Formats: sequence, C-alpha cells, structure tokens
Amino acid sequence: MHTDPQVGERIGLGGIIAPGLLIMGFVGQLVSDFVGPTALHSFVARFTAMTHLRDVIFCTGTITDKYEDDREGRIVGQVKASDQTGQVKLRGSFVAEMPKRG
Repeated sequence: MHTDPQVGERIGLGGIIAPGLLIMGFVGQLVSDFVGPTALHSFVARFTAMTHLRDVIFCTGTITDKYEDDREGRIVGQVKASDQTGQVKLRGSFVAEMPKRG
C-alpha cells in the first residue's frame, strides 16, 4: 500500500498512500526547527486521514500556552498537517522548554 499502487487499489485505498510516520516526521521537523533539537519534552500525534501520492502537505503550529515548571520556561503548542484541499491528515501537540527572558 505504500509502494505498490495495485495493492493500494485492491485493498480500497485508491492507490499508494504515504506512511503515517512520514507525515508525523514532517510535523516533528516543524517543531524541532522552532524549538531546537534538545528542547522538546513531549510530542503527541493522531492521524486523521490518509495521505495519497499527489497530496501536497502543509504543516502549521500555534503556541497555546506558556508556563514555568521546575524554574524552566515551557511552551505548549498545537500542530497539524493538512493537504492542498485543507483536509487535516494529522493533529498533534507538544511541550517544549524555552529559555526565560531576562
């Protein structure tokens, strides 16, 4: 189903689909680029739709909260991956350490 279009057709997927972890990796890269490679404390994702061969994926995120934990600054964010039609393929959240100002 990830490499053979005939298998994807036979099992009712309409052809090749991308592995879910590929889409999760795209979103994870977005988060890592934003917070840095060592600041991520948690990353949770839920797949909501299949990604087909010709889909164009857009990854976006929003910071939804910030707080202090053990005297470290933390941010909470929501992320998603959508295709060219706006169909959401993945929704997720993360918590990351952010340096405190001052």
